[in-house]
This record gives sequence, C-alpha cells and structure tokens, in this order.
Amino acid sequence: MADSLEVKELDQVVVRFSGDSGDGMQLAGNIFSTVSATVGNSISTFPDYPADIRAPQGSLTGVSGFQVHIGAGQVYTPGDLCDVLVAMNAAALKTQYKYAKPGAAIIIDTDSFGPKDLEKAAFETPDYLGEMGIDPDRAIYSLYASMYVPRTFLIDRSGKVVALDVEFNPDNLQTIWEQANNM
Repeated sequence: MADSLEVKELDQVVVRFSGDSGDGMQLAGNIFSTVSATVGNSISTFPDYPADIRAPQGSLTGVSGFQVHIGAGQVYTPGDLCDVLVAMNAAALKTQYKYAKPGAAIIIDTDSFGPKDLEKAAFETPDYLGEMGIDPDRAIYSLYASMYVPRTFLIDRSGKVVALDVEFNPDNLQTIWEQANNM
C-alpha cells in the first residue's frame, strides 16, 4: 500500500464508470459530466451499454459503462483509455480494465468482491488484483476504505435507528426482524 498520496493536476482526464446494467452507471456518468461542464470544462461522453440488457447481476455480459473525457481546453473525443476506472463489482473490473491506461487509478467497491462475486466474474483466486496483474497501490480502496458505512438499518416509527448491520449479511436480517417485533 502507498505510504503517501500523490496529487496530480491535469489539463484533461478520462474517467470510466462501470457496473451492472441498472446500477446507475449512466446516471453517475451523466451527473459527473454535467457538474464538470457546469464549472467550465469541456466534455465528451460515451455511454457503453451491455450486450445482455437483463443479464444476471455480477455477470460478465451485463456490465454497463460510461466514459467521460473532461478537459480545460477543447475535448473532441471521449478518449481511448481512461485515467480513472471506477468498477462497482468484480465483473466490471474484469471486463473494463482493458480500457484503463497503464498507471490509471482504480476505484472499486470492495463490498462487491466477495467469493460469489469473484466466481461469477470467472476469477480463479481470491487475489483478483494479483490475478489481473494490477498493483494493489493503484486501487484506491486500499488507501481509503478503512471503515464501513452502515448498509442495513431499521428505523422505528419515531425515526430512531433501532438496529443496524455494518456489513450487509442476509443471515442478520432475521435478527433485525426479531428486534423490530420486540419493540
């Protein structure tokens, strides 16, 4: 893991958002593009829809992408390779990594890289970064993901949080349900 953060100021950058079809990659890319244009940057976008519109979640054929090229000066194309790859699951990393420049920053959602996710994405080992030949220091999660944000919580009628599950675990839903019934 990197010991320090390197900040780069760029005249232009290409960002590629990728995840399951229906997970909001087109929306995220559109919002990112709109904000970038609003502050005065030039943009060029490329939405990338999967071949299988209703592919199973986490499958290689159901990955949706949105690439945006942002520049301080004129921008004419969405770019060939990205400087930043945002991969919301294992299948997105596996299928979209080929569109990243050597040395690109990689942002991943580690909650979507469990054993079942890696199996769906046809990874052979739990070391998915090593399997793809990716230096772990390029993956932003390793620098910043030091705690989880609660994902499952129960709020009573008064608006008070009465139960939460820090990491989503379907097995814990029964416990939360029982807590709710005992209130």
